[in-house]
Amino acid sequence: MVKQSKVFSKVSLWTKGLVLAGTVFVLGLSAAAGTAPFVTAHAGAMGTRANTLESVKTLVKTGVDALELDVSRRPSGLPVIIHNSAPKETEGEPLEPVLEVLAASNKRFLVDFKCGDRAFRLNVARLVAKKGMGPRTIFPCGDRAM
Repeated sequence: MVKQSKVFSKVSLWTKGLVLAGTVFVLGLSAAAGTAPFVTAHAGAMGTRANTLESVKTLVKTGVDALELDVSRRPSGLPVIIHNSAPKETEGEPLEPVLEVLAASNKRFLVDFKCGDRAFRLNVARLVAKKGMGPRTIFPCGDRAM
């Protein structure tokens, strides 16, 4: 049994990746749903620019179960979605409006931290919980784990 925090209650088991039209979809088993297929798409699918509000809005309308987003921070500390570990102050899409779009949907959110110490990751977790996305957010373990 996986110990779950009070903020995050969903855990997924990943099995293999599949590349379709330049987008990586991860197929796996959802621990919450037993053996149902679980499909994740990286924001930037369906011909949209990666890690943008436009890509998130487009993917929310599809049949994927979860969106994987790269999360980093600007020098000011503002969490943004961008595939860059050290974005400039003007780079990246602010995370908060992205979370609002996700919160209004039934999609899960897979966080891929590109930078940040534990305090930054916990601040992102608090923002996720504040937007009501805690139970639908997956924070993978690894060298940048919570």
